[in-house]
Amino acid sequence: RARGRCSPLARGRPGLPPPPRAMPRLFVELEGAKPQARLVVVGSHQALGWWDPGRGAPLEWTGRAWETVEPLILPDVSGQLDFKFVRLGDGAPRWEEGRNRVIQVPAAARGASHGG
Repeated sequence: RARGRCSPLARGRPGLPPPPRAMPRLFVELEGAKPQARLVVVGSHQALGWWDPGRGAPLEWTGRAWETVEPLILPDVSGQLDFKFVRLGDGAPRWEEGRNRVIQVPAAARGASHGG
């Protein structure tokens, strides 16, 4: 059973905001997940495949954790996003157990413009 924690990390230099309209890379540590596994993150947005594991955002093993391959573009998000991790491979997809995870999407990822 994979359990883990996640936190958004900005792509690029520490302290810099993510590019406009892009969700920072998602950094994930999962207990029990093997680096040979194929993992995706699915959820309540098109960028996460609308809960379809075949269309979810792929994760790659960096040698220390699983990360999204590319920053997630999340237009039209109302501030909260529900998601889960799914392991793909032989047979049916194996969904993460328990409640959905929830992340508050930063305003920059929602396409908010900054006045100035």
